[in-house]
Amino acid sequence: MHAANFSKIIQMAPLAHDQSVVVSCLCEPMLHPQLLDLLRMIPRTLREKFFLTTNLSVRRLTDSFFAELATAQLHHVNVSVDSLQKQTFEQMRVNAKYDVFLENLDTLAAVFAQIPNSPELRFITVAARSNHQEIPSLVRVANERYRVKLYEIRYPFEPGTPAGTWRSCNLLLDSEWEALVSLVMRLPYWTHVSKGTRLLRCGFGQKEVAPAGWGPQDDIVSSSLPWHLPLQLSLGFVRRRLRRTVSKHLGWPLSSRPDIEVSVATTSADGIVHLSGSFAAFALAATNMGHSGTVTLLPIVSDGIDLLVTVCHTEPTTGRCRTDPGGGVITRIEHKGTETFSVFLARQYPADSPISRNAIVDVLFLNEPKLCGAARVAIMNS
Repeated sequence: MHAANFSKIIQMAPLAHDQSVVVSCLCEPMLHPQLLDLLRMIPRTLREKFFLTTNLSVRRLTDSFFAELATAQLHHVNVSVDSLQKQTFEQMRVNAKYDVFLENLDTLAAVFAQIPNSPELRFITVAARSNHQEIPSLVRVANERYRVKLYEIRYPFEPGTPAGTWRSCNLLLDSEWEALVSLVMRLPYWTHVSKGTRLLRCGFGQKEVAPAGWGPQDDIVSSSLPWHLPLQLSLGFVRRRLRRTVSKHLGWPLSSRPDIEVSVATTSADGIVHLSGSFAAFALAATNMGHSGTVTLLPIVSDGIDLLVTVCHTEPTTGRCRTDPGGGVITRIEHKGTETFSVFLARQYPADSPISRNAIVDVLFLNEPKLCGAARVAIMNS
């Protein structure tokens, strides 16, 4: 991944749940030559959002590398621990070197223990026929030697496992899985045990259902707009007059958070974007009548419309983009300050296909992540 792409992910991260922005999971992040450079881009305010998963077995890493990783704005680092027995480890992880893995693991744990505010250290073990009998001892070592914050035992994600001999030789029977859960439940440590989207918290002779950090989530922003957006748009004039009156005569903002008043400028000066050919654009001016704060601007096109919508933060005098257009913009707007933006529309299919009569773009201004302003723009064929 290039830095430009990663910066777009950072822009959208405030809209995600905590501990849900995965720097790498399916691929090994330690192979990326600019990994530390990318991690330095994550601001401290988004620390709770990001984490990464590594198997630590691709190459030997230095103390200085782990020291920099310890200062990264990550909530936690997952380490995949298949086994602490050389033969089992190298059987399960093809082409991996156990000695490299163990040296890296010991170094990472030691460095993280020495540097304050390091990311949490967590272990994940995928249970299989070859390692399931070792897992209770792995849990003990993880807690007593490596002082992990969380240990998770996973049943393999069945849709991602190959059919045939591998599956029959490696997947645990239901009875074997239940026996493993029972053993883990009796250990004097809390351990997460997951199968599919079901997550259990086991330990101290107890077993309880825990909220999973994967699978379907209640989206903060989805294709269905917030229920109060149409009302906010309809009462926009009243709200604007009320904000101005309070701000002018009482001397304080009406809202305890940013309260964004949005003005829209289109080339036709009628508030409608007339799409000619494959591209169009319009401009926004956002004035904060509430408290100073950080807002996220997010354009959303109505469902079923074949348009790609991007936005950039602009210089108010020239209209030039300060950054490359992307799916959203994060910026701070001071009380009574005004920032400007450009929204770009591009057809994803041939230009001769007509746009629906009901095509609209809603531009939302969000603050952690409540709606604090919005504008609606109609799109018509020219």
